Amino acid sequence: MVCVDLAYRKAGPALRRMLDWLIAVTALILVAVIIFYGFEYAYRARFQTISGLESFSMTWAYLAVPVGGIFCVLGVIGCLIDPAPARARERRSRPPSVRITPCRRRCS
Repeated sequence: MVCVDLAYRKAGPALRRMLDWLIAVTALILVAVIIFYGFEYAYRARFQTISGLESFSMTWAYLAVPVGGIFCVLGVIGCLIDPAPARARERRSRPPSVRITPCRRRCS
C-alpha cells in the first residue's frame, strides 16, 4: 500500500508488522470515509439523469466511487493478511547493490 522505506529498513520484524497494521488501519479509515460519502452522494443524485441516456439515473455512475472503495478495502485486508507478494515485488524493484572492486590488470 503505502511505501515507508526508511522505517522498514531500520525496523525489526515486530516493528515492521506494527507498521503494516498502522498503515492498513489508516488506509481503511480513509477508504471508509470515501465509501460513506460516495454512497451519500450517489443517493443525492438519484433524481438526476445521464445526459443522452435519460432513462438511466446518475446514481449508477456515482456508485463507482463507493464500489471502488469496497474493492480497495478487500485489497488492504489482503495485503495485511499476506504481505509476502508485496515484499517480493519490492525486492525485485530495488536496484541491485553495486560492488566496486579494484582492477588487477595492468594498463600499459
